[in-house]
Amino acid sequence: MTAEKYTKLIIKKIACDQKKKKDIQRQLLADIEERGQNGETLADIMQQMGTVQEIADGFNEMIPEQEKRRCRMQRRCRVAVILLAVIIAAVALLYWYLPKFRNGNDSGDFNQKQIEETLYDTITLLEQRDYEKLQDMATAQMQDVLCAEVLDNAMDAVGPDWGARTAVGNIYTEEVTQMNERYMICQVSVSYENISVIYTITYDSHMKLAGLYLK
Repeated sequence: MTAEKYTKLIIKKIACDQKKKKDIQRQLLADIEERGQNGETLADIMQQMGTVQEIADGFNEMIPEQEKRRCRMQRRCRVAVILLAVIIAAVALLYWYLPKFRNGNDSGDFNQKQIEETLYDTITLLEQRDYEKLQDMATAQMQDVLCAEVLDNAMDAVGPDWGARTAVGNIYTEEVTQMNERYMICQVSVSYENISVIYTITYDSHMKLAGLYLK
């Protein structure tokens, strides 16, 4: 341990203002330096001076109680300010991570006509099982997922024989913002000859396919 670290540990435990702490540290360092010049080693000096707590206790006995209370109050205030800053930062980070929703019709970043056209194109490609074109219109992350095996299994799990499309219901949209990225979630019910399928399809801000769920 160095003399600097030794004295810092001592003044950290003394209940007084910062100016007095610095004065005490300068005094301690000067005493250690003087004794060192007289041939004493730092280890011997620290052993003779006492432990960090013993020296701090000695200084604290000479400090008025009123000053100690003021020091403790200032320390609590500093801790409270730090905790408050941490809480604010955590809330801000949580807000940034958590998704924020709003009605898709209120979005100024997405074109409603383009949304509908892209949604119909996506559904048609799924019905035709044209997975290659589906991959072309997807994000890089989704391209790894949209393989024939995965999509065939997903569609067969909904029903083995859908039949021809007979009707398309209303399209419901919701814009989601998460980590400064915007997405449009679209949901629509499509009727076929033998089954009804609810599509939940997500697009990113470039209208790239970013999510797909069928039931």
